[in-house]
Amino acid sequence: MRHRHPAVAMTFVAVAMTSTAALGAGQPLDFAQTCLRYEADIETIADTLSRDGWKQDVDADADAVITGLIWIGVTDYFTTDTGGETLETILALKAKTAAALVRKKDIPQSKGRFLMRGEDVLYVMWRQPAISITEIECHAALSADTVRDMSLDLDLASRPAFDQGPTEISKDGRVNVTLLNAEKLAPHTPPGAVVQTYHTSRNQ
Repeated sequence: MRHRHPAVAMTFVAVAMTSTAALGAGQPLDFAQTCLRYEADIETIADTLSRDGWKQDVDADADAVITGLIWIGVTDYFTTDTGGETLETILALKAKTAAALVRKKDIPQSKGRFLMRGEDVLYVMWRQPAISITEIECHAALSADTVRDMSLDLDLASRPAFDQGPTEISKDGRVNVTLLNAEKLAPHTPPGAVVQTYHTSRNQ
């Protein structure tokens, strides 16, 4: 049985979400358990996620994957230094970035995988910038239905379009969670949340 990851749990508490039932195998946030630990290769990560219901063969869902990647990129932009660009401008820019990303080829030091479970999209990155260092990032766009299953009653009127919780840091890495407010992003249809995990290991 997997243990709940405290960083993820604390982050979701910080943004008024319940994570107690969401972190077990087959649950919405189970991927964080896998993404926040060392693996020597990306295939092991993808295979572990597959056992939790994440689908690796996403060719038939290419448009959904690209849409998820767009919102991951847009969220990253609007929760950092925005530079003052409009949502429409960044949506168009991130659409180009996402289309290029899905065509990117693996190299020995940098590999990526795209997975889906229902309407949720997950992008896994595995990098080895030096022989002694392995970096693993996971970026997930969780559907509104997935987030609704975990949410408390949220007062959307009082929340910004991109409601980012505090970055939570543990010995395993760091986690960022951002809720997306569909009311304030209309007429677009964003995911319910973007979850990002970052893990670095010093290789033996």
